[in-house]
Amino acid sequence: MKKIALLIGLLACLTHLHAQEWIRQHPVELLVQLQDVEMDPSGLGFAVGDQETILRTADLGATWETLDAPIAGSGLEVALTSGTNGQQVWIGLNGSQVAYSANGGTDWEIFQIGAPASAVALLSTPSGNTVFAGSQTWIYKTIDGGTTWTNISPQTGLNWSSLFFLDASTGWAGASSGEVFHTTDGGTTWTEPSQGQFSEKVQIHFIDATHGYAAAFKSFFETTNGGQSWQLLTGSAFAFHVEEFDLLDEDRFVATSGNSVYFSADGGLQWERFVPFPYAYQNRGICGLPDGQVWVAGSHTMLGHSTDGGESYADQIPGNKNTLETIDFVGLQTGWAGGANGTILRTVDHGQSWEDVSFLGNRSWAGRAVSADEYWACAGDTIFRTVDGGQSWQVLFGGDGGNTGDFTDLAEVDGKVYVSNYNGKVYRTTDDGATWEGLPTQHDDWLLGVHFPDANTGYAVGLDSTILKTTDGGDSWVRLTAPTDKHIGRAYFLDAEHGWIMSSVTSNEIYYTSDGGQSWETVSLPVAGFWKNMRFADPNTGYLVGGLASEGRVLATVDGGQNWELSYTTYGLLNDLSWRQDATGYRLWIAGFGGNIELMEEVEVSTPEAPAIEELSIFPNPTTGNLRVQLPADLSQKAVIRIFDALGRQIFTIAAVAELDLNGLPAGWYTLRLEDGRQARQTSVLIER
Repeated sequence: MKKIALLIGLLACLTHLHAQEWIRQHPVELLVQLQDVEMDPSGLGFAVGDQETILRTADLGATWETLDAPIAGSGLEVALTSGTNGQQVWIGLNGSQVAYSANGGTDWEIFQIGAPASAVALLSTPSGNTVFAGSQTWIYKTIDGGTTWTNISPQTGLNWSSLFFLDASTGWAGASSGEVFHTTDGGTTWTEPSQGQFSEKVQIHFIDATHGYAAAFKSFFETTNGGQSWQLLTGSAFAFHVEEFDLLDEDRFVATSGNSVYFSADGGLQWERFVPFPYAYQNRGICGLPDGQVWVAGSHTMLGHSTDGGESYADQIPGNKNTLETIDFVGLQTGWAGGANGTILRTVDHGQSWEDVSFLGNRSWAGRAVSADEYWACAGDTIFRTVDGGQSWQVLFGGDGGNTGDFTDLAEVDGKVYVSNYNGKVYRTTDDGATWEGLPTQHDDWLLGVHFPDANTGYAVGLDSTILKTTDGGDSWVRLTAPTDKHIGRAYFLDAEHGWIMSSVTSNEIYYTSDGGQSWETVSLPVAGFWKNMRFADPNTGYLVGGLASEGRVLATVDGGQNWELSYTTYGLLNDLSWRQDATGYRLWIAGFGGNIELMEEVEVSTPEAPAIEELSIFPNPTTGNLRVQLPADLSQKAVIRIFDALGRQIFTIAAVAELDLNGLPAGWYTLRLEDGRQARQTSVLIER
């Protein structure tokens, strides 16, 4: 009956879960890819991006606000009409639409260009009523402020990459295949004066009717005759195609490409490359002012700002936006997360606030939360531990220039910790990290994941469809026949026999076994993605996270993984999740690109009169039955431990002891409460079988 009641309760929880909202806890409330930014010398500026994002500043970016504008989809390009102090603003949108504001973004009009549906990614606004707009396949013009539009495309069959007008008459258009066209009558007629000069995507910027510059692939060019001919200034300016470039003055130029920003102080003869923010993998629009200020729009709501002409940058929307690879909670309150560029985060209030305790130089691929103070982190070829909440760290293993290789995953069961690495090895410690033993995997290629559902049974997975299994706690390993020829990134097992593997490439399938990997069943998913990890609340209720670089995806199942549904989508790839439950409810955290952490919860709120309940530290969690409890030093002889099931029913009460035997309980979630008079400590524990 207990199992039936537990199942009914958790299924009811899942049904309610689908109606709950996700709350972003880190790093910033708005997390999007920004596409472009423009700034007026008056201090009024705008940035646009995905998910209908329009940001505005009136103080050169010291503060930014989100505008509620009537647009749909992404803002791809923003342009300010010269001489209006930033009051006249144009934004290119999807669906051949543009948005216009005549009063600095307070009010907006949406104009339909009337062209074949396409994204408006090119804008040039030389005067109040005359605007030029372009997509990949066409260029249109309005002379009445957007009411009517005329097709002025120089040629059909080309993909347009650049559009620049000095005034209502004089302009240039560049194509992805290198063609550059010139007009002196506002686009009524066009000429191609320098045929064959370029063969790559070209970006154009002119100072006046004769003097201009062009970026084409890795090269940078100058013209002094209006584009009749072009002189190569350097053939190695950039590593790849330029997204956009701008001129601060006649000597200082800036450009974006990929995760890089480029700077020239000598008129384009020599360029320096910077990666201003390691977390911003895609920098898009860039703009500069003659006083040396530069702004860059990029990934994870990044608005880079430079005051030295583009040589150094600070993010005007700050936050630790490094990709998170792992998140782990030890109860409903205390959790840790780790990821790229040494990121380590810590919370003691279920994620309402996150403390940045980063110190590591390498990416943290995996971690283990033990308590509010203790955390283990796999970072590069080193395993670190803190026991004081991240104030100091000690090396447990590796980091000595040996042959351990980068560690990729970590598993813990019954006081034993296992780690996998790129050299095909699995290491084990049985004394809390004091000593480590290399296990005989008989494998020398990358292992990407390791999982132990019980003290004896473990699985390690990796490249070239590798699945290794041990049934003696790691003393010996055998290779299983995989159901796929793809690389395998993660394994997750409910017990020794029942589990899943996920490939490390884009797929709409995962694989399930009910006999310890002797045979596998292909499980189809409703959408494709990189599937990074899963957790089960009970044998029927589970969650799978992953997605694409542009979209994180959460899948849910209520029938043991036979069928999955798309439960939630969010910004950027999701890499990990953590599920915790006790008698008061449950919490589910997800983490991934851009430092994104989101929470979905169903937790009862204590009344103000209720005494505060501190976090109870236990180890290991999950457990197969044997549990160690960290007891306070001042504990009285009257202290007791109460055990509650997932429905909040008290199962038994015992005198407080440090070694707890839960082997008689069925698999599932339980709440442990240590009571000593009016003082209480509580946590949840998952028993796995």
